Amino acid sequence: MQQALQTLTGPSLKRLAFLLGASGGANKATKVGAIAQQVALFDRLGSNDTTTFTSIDTGVINLAVASVVCRGNTSIPTLSYWNKTNLEQRFRKGETLALAPEQTALLATQVANDLTTTPELRNTSLFTIEKQRTRTVGSSAVSDPILKLNIMEHLLYAGLTQNLHRTVVSSDPGRMTRYWVPKERETATGLKSKRLRVDFVRQIILGDNSKLLQLDPELKHAIHTYKNTPRRGRIPSLFDALQLHEPLNGVRKDDDLTDALLHALAWAHWYNTYMDMRQCLSGTNTELTHFIDERYHHWQTDVALAI
Repeated sequence: MQQALQTLTGPSLKRLAFLLGASGGANKATKVGAIAQQVALFDRLGSNDTTTFTSIDTGVINLAVASVVCRGNTSIPTLSYWNKTNLEQRFRKGETLALAPEQTALLATQVANDLTTTPELRNTSLFTIEKQRTRTVGSSAVSDPILKLNIMEHLLYAGLTQNLHRTVVSSDPGRMTRYWVPKERETATGLKSKRLRVDFVRQIILGDNSKLLQLDPELKHAIHTYKNTPRRGRIPSLFDALQLHEPLNGVRKDDDLTDALLHALAWAHWYNTYMDMRQCLSGTNTELTHFIDERYHHWQTDVALAI
C-alpha cells in the first residue's frame, strides 16, 4: 500500500484522501500517512458481505443515530436504522443534566448500553461519534453546554470501546460536510452549509435520489406513508416522516437527524471506495490514477451536483 501511494502525485493523493475520508496534509508524506491510517481502519473491518456503519450525533439532550449498511452485491448503501432520542426524557425522568461527573458518567454509560443492546444496531461494524468543537466560535470562553457535549463525547467513546472487539472512531464534521456540501455550492447558492445539508437529505429521503441511498423496507414504508399524507402546507419534515414525537424524541427539527445520516453515509461511501480501489493497488500507477480520477468525477456527478 505505502509503495503504491508513494507513486502518486500530490493532486492525486489529495483527491484520494478526500474520497477515503482521510485527513489531509501539508506535504506528501503526511498525506500518504493519513491515507494509510484510513486504509488500515477499513482493513480491520474486514471484507464481509455486510458492513454496517452506525453514526451518532452526540448531544446531552437530543441524540440522533443513523445506521447504514454496505452489501457486497450492490454499491448503493441501505439506511437500516434512523432515530432521535431526548436523553433527559428517556434516562433522567425529564430532569436537566447538570455539569456533574456522577450525572454525565451515568448518562453516558446508559447511552452506550442502549446503543449496544438495540437489536437493529447489534451488527454494527463501525461506530462513529461526531467530534465536538471545544469552544463557541468567536469567543474564548467555554460555556457549560460545550463542556457537557465534550465530556459526553469522550465518555460515550470510552463506554463503546470497553468491548475491545468493537471499532469506534471520532468523525470529523468538517470532513463530512466538505464531502456532501462543497464550498463552491455554498458560494453559488448563498445558503449556509447546515441548510444545504438538511435540504440534501430531504431530497434523498423524500425525493427520488436512489443513486446515493436505499431504504430498509420498514423505513421505506414509513416514508411512503408520510409522502402520501396531506401536510396542510407544512414544510416537509424528516422528524415527522419517521413518525417521531415531542418530547420523547426531542424537538421537531431535522439538523441532528441530517448529520447522523450524512456521517454514516459518508463512511459507507469512503469504505466502498476503498473496497473498489483494492483491485488497483497491485496494478500500475496509471491504473490507480485513472481509478482516482474516475471516482472523483463520479463524486462530482452524483454528490456535488446533486444538491
